[in-house]
Amino acid sequence: MNETIIAEEWKSIFGLTRVGADDNFFELGGHSLLVMKLIARLKKRFGVEVPFKTVFETPTVSALAKRVERIIKETEEKDQVVLQVAPKADYYPLSYAQESLWLVNRLDPDSSEYNELRAYRLEGKLNKGALEQALNALLMRHEALRTRFLMIGGQAVQAVVKDMKIVLDEIDLSGSEEEEKENVAREIAAAERLRKFDLEKGPLLRGLLFKLGEDRHILVLLMHHIAIDGWSMGVLDRDLGKLYNAALREEPADLPALPFQYVDYTMWQREWMKGDKHALQMAYWKEKLADLTTLDLPTDYPRSAKQTNNGAIVFFDVPPEITKGILELCKREEATLFMGLLAAFDVLLHRYSSAVDITVGTAVASRKQEEIEGLI
Repeated sequence: MNETIIAEEWKSIFGLTRVGADDNFFELGGHSLLVMKLIARLKKRFGVEVPFKTVFETPTVSALAKRVERIIKETEEKDQVVLQVAPKADYYPLSYAQESLWLVNRLDPDSSEYNELRAYRLEGKLNKGALEQALNALLMRHEALRTRFLMIGGQAVQAVVKDMKIVLDEIDLSGSEEEEKENVAREIAAAERLRKFDLEKGPLLRGLLFKLGEDRHILVLLMHHIAIDGWSMGVLDRDLGKLYNAALREEPADLPALPFQYVDYTMWQREWMKGDKHALQMAYWKEKLADLTTLDLPTDYPRSAKQTNNGAIVFFDVPPEITKGILELCKREEATLFMGLLAAFDVLLHRYSSAVDITVGTAVASRKQEEIEGLI
């Protein structure tokens, strides 16, 4: 029975019509983000928390089913906190992720470090009114984008604004020289990315539309990281596309209703971390991060005493034969591509610094419930 349920979830995740008992999650295309999605699905189906490493240790349907059965027997469900719709209130506490980003913003309110930019190249006839309508429908669908962050009684809180509108600014570059159009758009977008968001007023989404020609546009969306994460980008792309097509047809969008909003997750997280859990988590991370050292990397200039955002992104192509070799190595070692590349990065840092204790921070998708997968 457990095998059947797990196979069904794998078919849903990978879009397959058949999954066998001996099929391997990672050979089917699984990676870390899909592991998180699988864990959320298993929690909903079986009511237990399957550890992240368990999927790597038991990557086949049959092996995972046996491990899940053991976890079910060992798990006590007495103190499980169920995600539910939070009572309506004027103010809500912040999630731990929001709290950290809010604090960084308070320490440096002019910083643009956590401004996120998303650009879309649009080809063909464009209805600007429908696009603006879709963006405002996106605001209404996702409360996180129309949330304000305030100080009430010395405590940081979030307040969801019932109705909030944005205006899509259009910049017409169609009269410019062809080779200059995208350069100008890129310069304006880069400058806009540096413009700070007011977390107390919102909204946490704004947009620019560059007109390059009658049937050529570039849409640039800017958001603050306190309202979105890497996972959100896929949700954003899907929702905005469906909302725009619905606005063109003047029909409701073909999107499932959202059973929960981010404040519901926030209240769940705060309840879940009550009592000993919070203290245990704090003690664990204090121990892990107690002896962090700065790597002595060879550089052209001395390390600045104050952190800056100066730097650049360098793009390069990895030859197909090297890519194939990396993928084969990861498969052989039962690791994801991300894990393999991170290991290579650690080796590189060791070569430059001779350090053997290396700490690298990475982003994570902390979505342990299937019900919040559709949230921005």
